[in-house]
Amino acid sequence: MVRLLASDLKHCEASASALALACCSKRLGDIVLDSLWEQVDGLVRLMRCLPPETWELREVEGTSYCEFVRTTWVHSDFLSSLNLNRQAFLRCPSTEEWFRFSSYARRIRTFYASSGFTESPGVPPAVYHMLSMQTPTLGHHLFPNLRSIYWGLYPWNLLHFLQLFLNPGLVDVTIEFPDNDLHIYRPAAISLIPTKNLTHLRLLYMEDDDPLSMNALHNLLDKASKTLRSVRLDGEPSMAVIEKLLQLPNLRCLHVHLPGSLIFPSAVVFPTLRELKVTFLGSSPAYLQTLGTSLLDAPMERTLTSFECACDKIPLTEAGLRPLLSFRRLTKLVISSSCTEEQCNSQLNDSIISELAAALPQLTRLELGNIPCKAPTSDVTVASLVALSTHCVDLEVLQLHFNTNDITPYGTHTNSQTHKFTCKLRVLSVGSQPLPSNYDNDALRVAFALLHLFPHLRIVSHRGWTGSQVGQVVHLFREAPKTVLLLATN
Repeated sequence: MVRLLASDLKHCEASASALALACCSKRLGDIVLDSLWEQVDGLVRLMRCLPPETWELREVEGTSYCEFVRTTWVHSDFLSSLNLNRQAFLRCPSTEEWFRFSSYARRIRTFYASSGFTESPGVPPAVYHMLSMQTPTLGHHLFPNLRSIYWGLYPWNLLHFLQLFLNPGLVDVTIEFPDNDLHIYRPAAISLIPTKNLTHLRLLYMEDDDPLSMNALHNLLDKASKTLRSVRLDGEPSMAVIEKLLQLPNLRCLHVHLPGSLIFPSAVVFPTLRELKVTFLGSSPAYLQTLGTSLLDAPMERTLTSFECACDKIPLTEAGLRPLLSFRRLTKLVISSSCTEEQCNSQLNDSIISELAAALPQLTRLELGNIPCKAPTSDVTVASLVALSTHCVDLEVLQLHFNTNDITPYGTHTNSQTHKFTCKLRVLSVGSQPLPSNYDNDALRVAFALLHLFPHLRIVSHRGWTGSQVGQVVHLFREAPKTVLLLATN
């Protein structure tokens, strides 16, 4: 109960109340402090736990940052290595002061590394140098109870300090790899990741042509094969890494980039996979169909609940979508395919959308194509919306390129005017799709038809004035439904 109360006070930023609760007793104080220090962004808060005379805030080129101050001379070469060559006096905290630091550091469970050059206030590289020198005093690990770390530091040369924060208890590791010439730290950083309890791994912005990093990653996956549940890799993995991913027996979430020449082998396993996101970097028109067919050979039809595929350079066709209809437990289906000014990438029709709605009734989020374009020639009509509203009653978010020309003045079409729809859809993305031109007051009539199909609709995401008009009518209906109904009947 006290832990829940402390958590609520933290989220409400009621620091005075939390402090009063912590002062009631030592036991309560420990619980409150554990909650307040559970998640930390950067080292500034920890630095401020040290005596004021050991650090100060300074302005450097408009950016405020925290740094240690010592009162003894230090060799100029050492100062240069610390990027503090403009400061002559520094004081290192005493052993007792470091113990005060560690009493708070041991409570941290989630740590977000931040940069002193992009955030205010932050810490310069000198702080990390100082911490590395004091590691024997603080113990083998700075944060002995850390469970999750997000390392997104810049400049890049701070990555070699990552080992200060790693301990065998880590279960969630995220590392960003900025694109620059200092790639020598990547293999070492990957190799340092502890694998004993690792369940979530995210390596962002990796380079494709880095065999040393791929070898390190292959070894990491091999060591953590029994514990890994979630893997996200940005950048094209090697074939050896792909094969190792296929062998992970407990993998439930996979986000991976694939080059145009690489597809999942026919012997895909993934017995426990729940969520799959693939970014396709090629331009083969048949890629989506080939991918879906290869996944059908795997025992995933009863396990996969979320599928996303980013394939902006290829059209969205009926043949590409059809293999996915076998995954009947899907609750999320997102296919990204961008239209151009010259051509609409959506080549779907009412037939395939109606089949999809009947085959995947558990959908809560459906996005077919990126933001709909202004091309009025889509073969997806209001009949598809009727099918989705009828079969996918739990659908909450829909992004679909459809044609509004057959929307009637008082509903959708003849067979659905008297039907009472119960679909939970709240967000509909219409993009730049034009309104029909054969009715007066088009926005009102289209909005009224959409509200008939989706009675819980609240947000119409748009690009352009016509979508804005429909969205305004939907918003007005939520605020004053009687007024809208009166306008619709006149």
